[in-house]
Amino acid sequence: MRLKLIIIAVLLLAAGSASAQEDFSSRFSVRVGAGLPGSGTEYFTKNVIKTAYGMEAIYGDYTGDLKASPAISLEAYYIRDQWFRFGLDFIYGSYSNQVFSGITNEVRRDRKGQSFIILPTAAVNYYHKNSLSLYMQLGVGAGYYAGFDNMEENVRFDVQFTPLGIEYGRRLFGFAEAGLGTAVSWVRGGIGYRF
Repeated sequence: MRLKLIIIAVLLLAAGSASAQEDFSSRFSVRVGAGLPGSGTEYFTKNVIKTAYGMEAIYGDYTGDLKASPAISLEAYYIRDQWFRFGLDFIYGSYSNQVFSGITNEVRRDRKGQSFIILPTAAVNYYHKNSLSLYMQLGVGAGYYAGFDNMEENVRFDVQFTPLGIEYGRRLFGFAEAGLGTAVSWVRGGIGYRF
């Protein structure tokens, strides 16, 4: 009798597990997105021209406008279940400006830099129904800031916290996020695919 109960319990557990797998069969997802650049803009411009007073402030060198690309992201995740996923977030940004002579207004040098950031990331869905998911996510990692001639060390600690993220769709989906971080600031959005 006891053996029959154990077999029935195992069969019920297997059937429940199989039906759960049918509802959520995707195990991986990739996402491509863009957002506002994070701290790279500050890192690129900090201490390029020292604060000056008097005649040096009038005739000293100055910088032109900063040009920055959106923070481009490529993400790959392992989906544990419909509530939790973890993976890697790669973020790229480019920056440029010019330094001008305060006397002749001629370009003294062109500055160009790029940021390459990698963040191991985990996300938790706090609402999931049909094609809609609301989630929060945290990524902690490092960035390499190439061409940032004003930085003593080109490797920096980076973090990204997203308290509000929205995904809509099944296999092919769109996403939008609001958060804070050194990699991406305020907003990011894009598309993704689950497989």
